[in-house]
Amino acid sequence: MLKLWGRPDSSATHKVLWTCIEAGIEYEFIMTGGKYGGLTDPEYLAMNPTLRIPTILDDGYVGWESNSCARYLAAKYASGTLWPEDLQIRAEADKWMDWQCTHWMDIVPAFAWLIRGTETFGAAEGVEPSRLKSLEAYQMLEDRLEDRDYVAGDSFTMGDIALCPRVHQFLNLDIDTPGMPNIKAWYARLKERPSFDQVFTLPLT
Repeated sequence: MLKLWGRPDSSATHKVLWTCIEAGIEYEFIMTGGKYGGLTDPEYLAMNPTLRIPTILDDGYVGWESNSCARYLAAKYASGTLWPEDLQIRAEADKWMDWQCTHWMDIVPAFAWLIRGTETFGAAEGVEPSRLKSLEAYQMLEDRLEDRDYVAGDSFTMGDIALCPRVHQFLNLDIDTPGMPNIKAWYARLKERPSFDQVFTLPLT
């Protein structure tokens, strides 16, 4: 059985957990990180030296970095659905997964202050610049969703799984998010999936 180390209120863990649920993968969820600790345990460090979550163990393969884990699981267990067989459609999902990695930092100052109360990223004065940068970045996704239901086309894929946790955070922060009708319609479609409430059940942390 696949093992997944993470915590249920982690946006990175959400990607892997959601992939498991959508692909019908049986898994053991080992609470790790945050209040659960365990990141510095020798056994964990031997698998994942980054001091972060999530980590997976599947048939002897150790995976970490959330998008990499989602890709691996989609390819192995959900080829033709989460992992599109059409190379160009799969490349679109892949592209937007990488886009998420390069643009999600725009939201961090607002998220860190409003939810975690941390001053690491500039505290209260960082919220408005963060909001504006996020709106600018998300315009790319808004344009992408202009004439399609999902980020890679007509079907739900690993690309949507990777993008949703940060959009979920952004749309549920106590900030103004005007416009973005395509993103909000896409997010509403994702919320209709039976698997959504199995993943996004806890308050933002």
